[in-house]
Amino acid sequence: MGSSHIRHSWPETNKDFWQQLEKLLPTLEYIDFTGGEPFMIKDQFELLKFCVDKGYAKHIGVHYNTNGTQLPPQEIFDLWRYFKHVEIAFSIDDIGEAFEYQRHPANWREVSANLIKFKERKTSNMDFQICSTVSMFNV
Repeated sequence: MGSSHIRHSWPETNKDFWQQLEKLLPTLEYIDFTGGEPFMIKDQFELLKFCVDKGYAKHIGVHYNTNGTQLPPQEIFDLWRYFKHVEIAFSIDDIGEAFEYQRHPANWREVSANLIKFKERKTSNMDFQICSTVSMFNV
């Protein structure tokens, strides 16, 4: 690690997390939200709103890895419109009962309905991906 590298810890263990992050935002180009399930982390929505309010969003690409079990509220789709690019990668290894077995306790009908809603709410700056993990359960 070079001397310009700054190590940051999670907000739960670092009382200065948000102040440190705020200093980085004017030059930030990319945010990658992974899981667990990133749409369950509500603090990230405050971060997105802050980026929009400060005018930083237009320079920032956002990427998510999600299992599709959570559908963000419409307000989040509205915030995403302001970002340079939003990419959502869905971890879908199979369909139906096989999906539920591999992604327990996910419900395929709920995930399938969420995928349709994501597509309906898609904006011009959004792209979707399906990312499958190949295993002995879905070969």
